[in-house]
Amino acid sequence: MRQQPPIIALAGPDGVGKSTAANEIASAMRDHDFLVTVLIGSFGRPLREAARLLCEHPPKSDGWRDWMRAAGDTARATHGEDVLISALEANLRDRYDYDNWNGHLAIIDDLRTANEAEWVHANKGVVIELRREGVTYSGHSLDSRLHPTLIDAVVPVGDPTETARHILRLTGWLA
Repeated sequence: MRQQPPIIALAGPDGVGKSTAANEIASAMRDHDFLVTVLIGSFGRPLREAARLLCEHPPKSDGWRDWMRAAGDTARATHGEDVLISALEANLRDRYDYDNWNGHLAIIDDLRTANEAEWVHANKGVVIELRREGVTYSGHSLDSRLHPTLIDAVVPVGDPTETARHILRLTGWLA
């Protein structure tokens, strides 16, 4: 595995704990006083922002996931497969010097597609698939396992703090 990648992208089925793991990784980075800017990013952020405009308190339900998937499918069909990648790149540029990764770590909590994984690898990042007993992929195109060649490591999800530390050790951020 490459040492200290500038991007750690988390993949896995709905409900496996990708966002929880991302928040725990960021917390662990703060706890260890790394001199690095940590950003939690999301390919789906523009979709969530649009949803907030439509509904003050979006529900956490399967219906909500269906809406987000349909919105993502429509955005990709209308504006191209890389539309959410372009949006994330713009967000990263707005928040720090995206062209100079030194001193930055982006944690992406919602990697779902092959082209997103390819973008992460092109930017010297790693793709970590999270797995938890009893949590499986639904089979929807945006909730399906990536091809194994796109996954750099598989990490079982347990205690959130330990999962985060395991990912940071695996990626060279912690000794």
